[in-house]
Amino acid sequence: MNRLERLDHPIKQLPSGDWLTLNLFRISGTAPGPHVHIQANVHGAEIQGNAVIYELMQWFCHNPFNGTVTFIPHANPIAVNNKMGTWTYGRFNPITGDNWNRAYDDIFTRSKEMIGGSLEEFVAKNKDASWPQLKQDFKKFIFDSIKNLESSLTKYGANENKLPFLFLQKIAATADIVLDLHTGPVAVRYLYSADYQRQDALHFNFPFVINIPNEFGKAMDEATFMNWVRLQQEFKKIGKDIPIEFNAFTVELGSEERISLSEAKDDSLCILNYLHHKKVIDVKSWDLKPVAQVHGDLANYKTYYAPMGGMVDYLLPPGSPVTEGTVMAKLLSFRAVNQAQDLDRALASIKANNPGHIINHCPSGAVGQGAELIQVMESGKILSL
Repeated sequence: MNRLERLDHPIKQLPSGDWLTLNLFRISGTAPGPHVHIQANVHGAEIQGNAVIYELMQWFCHNPFNGTVTFIPHANPIAVNNKMGTWTYGRFNPITGDNWNRAYDDIFTRSKEMIGGSLEEFVAKNKDASWPQLKQDFKKFIFDSIKNLESSLTKYGANENKLPFLFLQKIAATADIVLDLHTGPVAVRYLYSADYQRQDALHFNFPFVINIPNEFGKAMDEATFMNWVRLQQEFKKIGKDIPIEFNAFTVELGSEERISLSEAKDDSLCILNYLHHKKVIDVKSWDLKPVAQVHGDLANYKTYYAPMGGMVDYLLPPGSPVTEGTVMAKLLSFRAVNQAQDLDRALASIKANNPGHIINHCPSGAVGQGAELIQVMESGKILSL
């Protein structure tokens, strides 16, 4: 059995004086290899990732592998503990209204005074270093920069929107692979993948992949892979090409406010399959039936909004293909009904504008005008290994 280590880190003191803590688990393999960082539940209602972490911890404790894996279930205990009745109000900070998964920092756009140096200085100093040494030194530079930024941002007190997430970034700074486990509202399994990772994404065997630009959008995957993208860009300025041997994905595991341990076993096999591709695992002890993946660009990931307030009947489940004119939902409102002949006006049809696949829909059947109803991936292309 491989050794499992646990570290509890306090991240927020409550009005009662009690502390919320992050629980970090680290498992070391039998041989050198990549460092993998896997976290879940940054959004409070998105809990399936915790079940997947449990299944992965079971596997990594009892099987040989290369490198180390850090697991952080309940990566945002502030969010998961924020209940309103039976519902988890965990997508946004209830004090500031900010999206919890848009709280990460693009550290190399900060001033050198705040992070204790600059990327340009790092490249100038390390331009002749070997690639293994450069990778090692750059990880340390990322870690130290985040640590310095933490100090800069606490001069006037701890910012609850920043410090827990800078801590997660700092823990991920030494990783070679970062997997941030989320779910949609009511959703199919899918990935967010940076452009340069398209081939790696195939090995998850997920049915849908949304390709995102190599840009910073304040989420965890972007906050980690953009460090390496920027390093590559900076070396190009001095006429030197370096690879990006780093992956970060947002892994969407179905629908929020539910876990399924049986589905978590399948989800964990998809992640293990990818980690086998990345040489964390040498021998496959599982058999996955390959799926034809639909890949689409973020620019073609379209949201349909409620044309009026009312009650929604979602007619098609996530994953369903649609063509132009397909009725995806019907919306019921009695506002326009004054006499019998008005009853037909109580229903509005939400029709697809273009062919595509439904990825998400709102978890509530009661919506106000302008609410996000349905997300559709348009212009997807089928790819397979």
